[in-house]
Order: sequence, then structure tokens, then C-alpha cells
Amino acid sequence: MTKQQRCGLLALLLSAVLGGCSGENTPATTAQSSASRAPVFAVENVTVLPMEGPERLEAQTVLISEGRILRVAPRDEVTVPEGATRIDGSGRYLMPGLADMHAHPMRERDLALYLANGVTLIRSMWGEPSLLDLREQVRAGDLPGPRIYTSGRIVGGAEPHHFGTVPLGDPVDARGVIEDQLHAGFDFIKIYSKMSLEVFDAVDAAAKDLGAEYSGHVPRAVPLSHAVAADMRTMEHLYGFLKTAQRAEVPGDLEWRFFDPEAKAVVEGLGAGTRTIEDLLDSEAQAAIVALIADDGVWIVPTFSVLRMHEFRAMPENARYLHPLVSGSWTDMLSMLQSTEDGRRGEQILFDAQLALVGELYRTGANLLVGTDAPNPGVVTGFAVAEEIALMEQAGLSRLDALRAATLWPARYLGEAGKDLGRIREGAAADLLLLDEDPMADLDALRAIAGVFRAVGKAGSGTRWHPRDALAGLLDAMLDENAAITARIEAEPKPLGDTLPVFSFDGSRGERLVLQHAAEDDTLRVGAAFASERDRAAWERIETVHDESGASLSTEDGRTFRTADDGRSLLRDGETVVGAGEAPGARVILTGSPADLPVIDRAVTGLAVGDSTTFSAWLCPAITRCEDAAVKQWQLERLEDDVVDGVFYYTGVRQYRVSSDGQNLGTVQIGGGPFYGGQPMALSVQGLILNDMIRVH
Repeated sequence: MTKQQRCGLLALLLSAVLGGCSGENTPATTAQSSASRAPVFAVENVTVLPMEGPERLEAQTVLISEGRILRVAPRDEVTVPEGATRIDGSGRYLMPGLADMHAHPMRERDLALYLANGVTLIRSMWGEPSLLDLREQVRAGDLPGPRIYTSGRIVGGAEPHHFGTVPLGDPVDARGVIEDQLHAGFDFIKIYSKMSLEVFDAVDAAAKDLGAEYSGHVPRAVPLSHAVAADMRTMEHLYGFLKTAQRAEVPGDLEWRFFDPEAKAVVEGLGAGTRTIEDLLDSEAQAAIVALIADDGVWIVPTFSVLRMHEFRAMPENARYLHPLVSGSWTDMLSMLQSTEDGRRGEQILFDAQLALVGELYRTGANLLVGTDAPNPGVVTGFAVAEEIALMEQAGLSRLDALRAATLWPARYLGEAGKDLGRIREGAAADLLLLDEDPMADLDALRAIAGVFRAVGKAGSGTRWHPRDALAGLLDAMLDENAAITARIEAEPKPLGDTLPVFSFDGSRGERLVLQHAAEDDTLRVGAAFASERDRAAWERIETVHDESGASLSTEDGRTFRTADDGRSLLRDGETVVGAGEAPGARVILTGSPADLPVIDRAVTGLAVGDSTTFSAWLCPAITRCEDAAVKQWQLERLEDDVVDGVFYYTGVRQYRVSSDGQNLGTVQIGGGPFYGGQPMALSVQGLILNDMIRVH
């Protein structure tokens, strides 16, 4: 580019800032004109990795002001303006900031974790109004964090997959759901696994008509070839690929093997050597779909970090920066994973096949993006991005293209919104990562962060420079906050002592609960810590099981209490303890423990917003003394649902107003269970043990 051309470009991009361009001292004149209006940063004598054009530019000086790159040129050609902040780039490397294109931020600390790891762009795959507020604070420069591109609430099938997702069972409603999310300010629509084929087609048609993007899971009811032929913008987690390639004679659903015992057994056989990967997958069917995707141009976000969850066996050291409820929940989520050596070996073989699949997609020219799906178990927010880039390289991408999958390619995916992102060139946004080591020599260099630039303000008109010490301060603040949370939990009163029951929703693991007192509304809440194998023997375990006749509670010594078929009598070990005549209308047993949660949930299933119901309950504070149980009448009125910060994802809660004998007792919140289970997990009613795994603050 000639000097005259460069001047014309700068004048066009920064006409409000720059003066005329002429003479031998044009670069200095330009920068000084900018400096008169805004601070200038100069990164001197740095190696630039532009991600577009030449692989590297040695001994460059980069001038930055008002959120834009003003100049990239050899150091001898640039005069740094007086008053500029000078940053020594000697022996350092400047590249575009990284992107996580499958993220689940919920709190301010999540955004800081991304920034501290050099991530300047995230694509949130579940957004709430609270995230839109955070997006505006980051955009204004009031909150440190990456750019946020976000979907709204996940749009699923007729039945929500998680609490808080948007159910969509009627194709007629598709357009309205999309319009509502776009009107609210969300950038795109995320669809989910339980959506029917008919609803998927309606979403596709409505999105085309509205000019909206929809992305996410390829629904289980939708053939992958059908989804490719539609206008899905991105496909996550390689969903659809295993289903397409799985041979018809292989039992179960390999793609959903964590929830399918038959498929889980198949994977164990793979690990034991009684099956081969060729026995399971048809390579010709897979090759056909790879070619189809390469021709179509849909973007694929593999999320290797979560696909290799079978490798997670110990808490990562950097998990200490996560909110305690997030890191604490990981242990319980592991109950879904393979627990045998054969199972883990089988998972590794499948993972290797998925790596090979992405390598084949790359070689055929398919569009690929880096995404982590943090904070799944073992996938630490922010830190996992560098790991995902390394996994992309392991799959077969060149090192440069693995880096581009987290820089330049996300910018291209964004289209017009990303035209100034993901590359280093004059006029581009100053979302930049300064490293002490060369990532082209070793991807571990992505952890050697000297500082991060962020373009903030209206239209990116301001610059924030976050040097190493400032980034370390963000991380230290998280450790301080975690220590305060832990201390507050430990200091809370424990009205029932330290012997709260361990309970389980799926019969496989127990959860130890820690009582908390919420001073703001004088209610008692229970935060969660998860019981290990060692804890299990020390805690009484109560399991809650639902059946058509009501609820049953089993103690660890084998005694069982349940309601009889008449829905009114209480049985212990099959014998009547309290008969129907003594407890008219009674339906459930309440123990005053967290085990009450699913029992209450069952009692009010199907209640619509605004409707009320009445039920009777035995109150058995000690499960072994139900003979003396009192019977109490409860009235529940269904309120509007609410959405709160969750352990993993945002989570919805159903809300009920509770009264008894004409006295308002408060509100029950039911919902927000861990991961896909959707079990009820929250209570806030006076007179009960109150369980709130969702909120610590």
C-alpha cells in the first residue's frame, strides 16, 4: 500500500480524529492528530501475527487509539507521538484476541475469566436479559470482559429440556418465538435436541423470512442431511454425525450414550476389545455427510473440550477461579460418565474418531470454529480456549489454522459485524493479545499473556489496555470472593446440626447439603456441597422415588415409607402406619428435608399459572417416627416462572405461593436441577428446611 493510499484509508476510517496526510512525516502527524483527542498506545518492536495475509511481520510498531489500529509498520517508519503509552514489544508477539464460540457466561466473573485468558469475543449459547445488561456494561467499558454475541433462551421441543428453556411444540408458534427473542435484543436463536422435524422446518422458514440466524444442536428427530440442506448457521458438538454413521445393527443411541444404557454398554465393549470402531460406524456414510457439509458452508463447532469429558478425573488447578457452586457441581455431573476402565477406553476410541472426523472436515474445506462449552465438568471458563485450539491442531488443522479458528474465522462467521475483528490491519478493532512467547512455535505460548487490548465504547471508540498485573488482579479477586463465600457458608447456623441427609435423585450419588441463612429475607436456604464416596458411609441417605400411587422414601437401613394405592394411606415396609380414615385426602409424605422437593413437585405437576391446588401431607420430621405424623393441608397457587443464575447454564424455576389454614407461608421455587435432569432443587418456604442450590449470594 502506498503512502497516499494509506492516508486515504486512515482519513476514511478516522476522519473525525485525523488531520490531512502529506509529507515525509505523515505517520507522526497522523498519530499526533489522534493523540490530541484520545490516548495513543504504541507497541514497539513487536512481531505481529496478523492471521490474514503474511504469517508474521517482524520488528513492527503498532499504534492504537480510540479502539482502532492506526498504524502497523516497521519500527523505523513510525514516529511514536508525544504522550503515547509505550509498550515494549521486543521478543513479544501481537495477535488478535481469541474467541470462544460456544460459551455459557452467567456472572461478571465469567467475563473477567475470559479476558484474563486473552479471550476478547464470546458467543453465548444461552442468554438472559441479565446477560444483555452485562453486554452493555462491557460495551461501554464499565466492566472488563469480551465482546458478547448471544442467543436468547434455548428453544426446544414441546417439553423443555432444561428448566428455563422455551418450549416449542407447535410449528405455528415458531415465528412468534423468534420475533420475541430478536425484539428483546438477542443476536440469534439457539435450537435444541428435542425439537420435532415439523417445528424445525417452521423455525427454518420463519428465520429465512425474518433474516434471523438459528444455530445449535441438530435435533434428534432431524436427519443431519436435512439440517445441512436447511439454513442452520452453526452445528454444535458434532451432533448428528455419530447418528448418521452408526450402523443399524448397533443397539442404542451412541450420540446420547450418557443417557442410554444400551449404547453405554456398546462403548464398554469397544473399550474391552469385543467391538471395533468399524463395527460401530459406517465410514462411507460419514464421508458422504462430510462432503455435503463442505459444499454447504455451514459452520461446525466441535467443542472437543466437552467431548473428551471422559478424561476428567481430578479437579483442574485453575477450577479454583470458578464460582464454588459451579466447580462443586462437577463431581455430581460425573455420575453420567463412564465409570469403568473399559468404558473410558471406549470413550477415548470414539473421541479419536471424532478428532479424525474434524480433520476430514478441515481437509475438505468445511468451516470450523473454536468453542469450549464451558463450564461443563473439567472445562474451565476462559482457560479452556487454549486447550481447544490445541485439540483443533490435534485433529489435523495446521497450527496457523487452529489459531485462525479462534480469531479470523469467528470474525468471518459474524459477517458484517466481524469485518474489523479477528485480524491485525490498519483500521481494525483493537481487540488484541500480547504474548511473551510465540504461539506459532508452541501453543502453550497462549498462556504467556503480557496484556490484552479491548476496543470499548460507542462503535468501539475507546481503548482499554489490561497489562499482566491487572489481569492477575482480576483472578486474585475471584479467589478472595470464593474464600468469602466459603467462610459465609461455614459460619451459617445449622438448626439440624451437621447430620442432614444425603439424598439422590437418580439413585447413583448422594448430595450433602449445607444450611445457609439469607439475611435479606430472613429465610433459611441450603447451599450444596457434593458427597464423595468417602462421605457416603457417614451420612444417612434418603432417596425419593415417584410412582403412580405417590411417593416413597427409603432409608439406608432398608425401611421404606410410601403412600398406598388409594393415595391416602401411609405404609411402612408394606404395612399401614396411618390409614385413610386417620389422614383424609393425604397424598404425600414430607420429612422436612431436601427429599421433600421432588415430592412437592409431583403433587403440583400440571398446575397452570394462576391455578391453585390443595393437598394434604404427613409431616414426618423423623422418617422413622411417621406413626406420630401430623396431617396438614396446603394450598399452592402457581405463579409466573422465574429464571436465575444456575450451577450450569441459566435455570428456570417454577414458583408457587404457599398457604395453610389461611396463612401465607411464602413461595416455593422448584426447578434448576443439575445438567439435563431438571430435578426440583429450590425451596423458600417458612417452616421447612429450605434448599437453594441455585443462589449463594
